[in-house]
Amino acid sequence: SCTVTSVELPDVGNSVSAAVAASAASGATQALPGLHIFGMAFRNTTTATPEANGSAASSPAGQAWTGAFESPAEDAFAPPAGDTWGDQTARIGVSPNITAPAGAQLRIRLSSPGFLATDGTGPLVIGAATIAPASSGPVPAQAPVPLTFGGSASVTIPEGGDVYSDPLTLPFGVTAGQDLLVSLWFENSYLPDLPENSWASGGQTWFAPATVHNETGDTTGTPFTGTGSSWSGATTVLTGVDMTTPAATVNGQASPGAPTVVVTGDNVIDGGTSSALADTGTPSGRLAGQLAAQGLASGFGVVDAGIEANQ
Repeated sequence: SCTVTSVELPDVGNSVSAAVAASAASGATQALPGLHIFGMAFRNTTTATPEANGSAASSPAGQAWTGAFESPAEDAFAPPAGDTWGDQTARIGVSPNITAPAGAQLRIRLSSPGFLATDGTGPLVIGAATIAPASSGPVPAQAPVPLTFGGSASVTIPEGGDVYSDPLTLPFGVTAGQDLLVSLWFENSYLPDLPENSWASGGQTWFAPATVHNETGDTTGTPFTGTGSSWSGATTVLTGVDMTTPAATVNGQASPGAPTVVVTGDNVIDGGTSSALADTGTPSGRLAGQLAAQGLASGFGVVDAGIEANQ
């Protein structure tokens, strides 16, 4: 019943350095101890959604979650010169790689990586979140729909933590390659840095001015393009969008839903805002386009998990 707030592992740097020096001096080659073994437990996110209140929501019978968009956090970034982060709304445009009808379910994943803890940020408070199909830029095609977290409109993401939204039954259809707008209100009064993926293939973010408060329900796009607003070809905090897909047969084996193909690598993979289904641009875009063109996609989610400079 206890909450683990931190784990500290011993620094083996000195012993490894000493072993390297001794090995070099003797001309011998030896295995060097330098591995920490850490235990982990895995949670089912394929047919269930871990909820903010500690429970888990099951996906509909005969369906499973498939990745529609991925954008792992790369590093912590300060605001543009002259600006501040805090008490403001980010509207993130993302390009899904799969199509889903109205009535399918959708969830988002939000992340506050551990590297923010060194900046004294503390827990990240999301005061409200919405989603809508995009019309043009930050302008939604219809009124944004609220997202909840464990039944609440707000959620606190601990340092180094991830949270999923509650499954949302979509009142609108989603088309591969057509942007969705996810709006997040950062309720923290001040944030020295925000996590970002600075290339964000198929993603971009508009920031309303700091201290403008909650604009997640905006239908005009004006707070995200007017005085004091900013734009970035990056994504922030939002690291994934999943949707439910029907059961499928893959290589003759039954699957609870369409599989997810994950493309990883550096900024050769994660290189700018490309169309989800274009057979051009980034490798993930080309792969998605080829799967679709050859009739092999069958709802496969092709997500780009590249990170700039990742080796």
